Amino acid sequence: MRLLITGAYIALQRRLTSNISLPAEERYTRFTETYPDITQRVPQHMIASYMGLTPETLSRVRKKIAYRR
Repeated sequence: MRLLITGAYIALQRRLTSNISLPAEERYTRFTETYPDITQRVPQHMIASYMGLTPETLSRVRKKIAYRR
């Protein structure tokens, strides 16, 4: 049980650190690499909340990334 809690705590710390230090585009790119199919199954406002963004900001980030491709 201790190992599970420790692993969850480490994952939480990594997520918080990346939310603070990385730009939104990089955060979204890493999120989609980590969870490739989740964008089709989860509403955008929930993804935005998980990433610490507003849905409008997430929409702009997605548009910018799609424009680059």
